[in-house]
Amino acid sequence: MALTCTKIVFIFCILSSTGEIYEKKFGVLTTELIEMRDLMLSHHVLEVGMESTSVYWIPIWRVLEPHFKLKLINPYFIKQLPGHKSDVKGCTMDCRVHAKRNW
Repeated sequence: MALTCTKIVFIFCILSSTGEIYEKKFGVLTTELIEMRDLMLSHHVLEVGMESTSVYWIPIWRVLEPHFKLKLINPYFIKQLPGHKSDVKGCTMDCRVHAKRNW
């Protein structure tokens, strides 16, 4: 599972074992973060790769840390990969990269 953190929205992407992609956007309020956490738990997510610039990742890290194995990914490395154009496309790419690599 991958998560892209921006100032106004968190975008998450779940890649199932069958290759299906589930994407959804959430706001930055605590209630929305808890809703996202609950959705992730219902999808049986165990590990989360999170890409973020600045400090936008900190609130979601605190909500997710007790429930998941978290990895903060440097956006510089992801941006070097071809095809990373937007936050939503980037989140999908992050999800695929996270699934294939052991950060």
